[in-house]
Amino acid sequence: MTETEQLQPMSVADWDAAYRRGTLPWDEAPSAELLQVLQRWQPAPATVIDLGCGSGTVARALAMLGYTVLGIDQSTVAIELAVQRTPEAACTFVVADILGQQPLPDADLMIDRGVLHTRCSVESRAEFVAALARHCRPGRLWLHLGALASEQAGSTSFARGPSALTPTDFAALVEPYFTIEHCQQLPYGNTLGETDFQARLAVLRRRGGPNSN
Repeated sequence: MTETEQLQPMSVADWDAAYRRGTLPWDEAPSAELLQVLQRWQPAPATVIDLGCGSGTVARALAMLGYTVLGIDQSTVAIELAVQRTPEAACTFVVADILGQQPLPDADLMIDRGVLHTRCSVESRAEFVAALARHCRPGRLWLHLGALASEQAGSTSFARGPSALTPTDFAALVEPYFTIEHCQQLPYGNTLGETDFQARLAVLRRRGGPNSN
């Protein structure tokens, strides 16, 4: 695969096709570690926006813990699946993209489980973080889970797989807008050979609030 091919991002049509096929190795229940970190930093009841919610797996898990969850995804097929699989009133799902012009409601926390690492260039990652910051009031939280690269290996960019960031590159990306309150290393998921790569679980706070630096 050439560098040009690597950096052709998945389109909305590509995501729709993946959800129609049911080839969703990333569609796993959130880990106990993620839920523990969430509950420690933002206990329920609280409002959460699940970015790139897919079929609603994470949103449903959070709703069962007492959170009020809005799931957004740019894939219409994913949102249709989420609505079909979710008991009435447990969560709300809408077709939306954080990079778009559609306004989003205020929330205590935004969760990005594997969304940032689908951005396959420095520019697109910066665009995503800036958009997230626009929708996140000062003092509010962002919970991030994404692929982690070692400093020795360096950051990587792939369109058809997770783009991993080193700690240094991640900090440089987020710190203009957010302070990193918590960070730990853990496997992204538990599907052998698919989602068991090393990941970063981070809690970030929007700068400008009473608890920010």
